Amino acid sequence: MSNLKLQNKIFLILLLPLAVILILSFNSIFDKYQKNLEMNKSLQYLYFLKNVSSLIHDLQKERSVSILFLESYTKSFDVEYKNQIVKSDESINKLNEFLKENSFFKDEESAKKISDFINNSKQLTEIRQKNISLQISKQD
Repeated sequence: MSNLKLQNKIFLILLLPLAVILILSFNSIFDKYQKNLEMNKSLQYLYFLKNVSSLIHDLQKERSVSILFLESYTKSFDVEYKNQIVKSDESINKLNEFLKENSFFKDEESAKKISDFINNSKQLTEIRQKNISLQISKQD
């Protein structure tokens, strides 16, 4: 080391701390990036849960109004029932749009449940038509 110039000696002494600082900085940035990805994923789950909660609420309201509609033999609650159908359809469409835009369910079980939801939402229209025409059975 005695052959090296003073400038080179200072450079070598500073090189190790600079390398350590760079490595730790990159490690910190990578950790923050990973946390950001996890937070975005959690946020997407929260939006999904919000849409599901809204749909469940609207379907429960529709069920209640449809019972009142059937008990009155379509004499009353006609407007309320049709309005609630529109609200429920909006909630279904919002959830379907969300599911199309975000595909964070990667396992087979979740994919099957989403497929079942789409099929059941299609059957809902048929059940509504039976309900409006008073052709619905107690099983439906």
